[in-house]
Amino acid sequence: MQITINFNLTSDDFADIFDTAGYAIGYWVDEAEYDAVSEIYSLSCEEGAEIHTVCKSDAERAIALITENRVEISDNIRADIMAAIKENDYGYIDGYAADAIIQVACFKEIVYG
Repeated sequence: MQITINFNLTSDDFADIFDTAGYAIGYWVDEAEYDAVSEIYSLSCEEGAEIHTVCKSDAERAIALITENRVEISDNIRADIMAAIKENDYGYIDGYAADAIIQVACFKEIVYG
């Protein structure tokens, strides 16, 4: 049985996820830039060979995939993301969970780590 999770990230929640990711994504992201006008993060990896962009809706889709159990991921990370949604407190999301959200937003799966 598939479960559907409904939630919306605020712009602040979206920014907080990237702030939390900080150095946690440094093992696969060389550089991250934020465009405040379009609210899009551009991630450079493979020494600039790959550029990925992530907007708020991409992060929302990634969170949905993770919480709806459609991505293979640690139960602890999934539980932290579920708690963040349930409590409407994205402080539950640590660097590992933020890394997972960003990877799923970029690749639709966990590619690194």
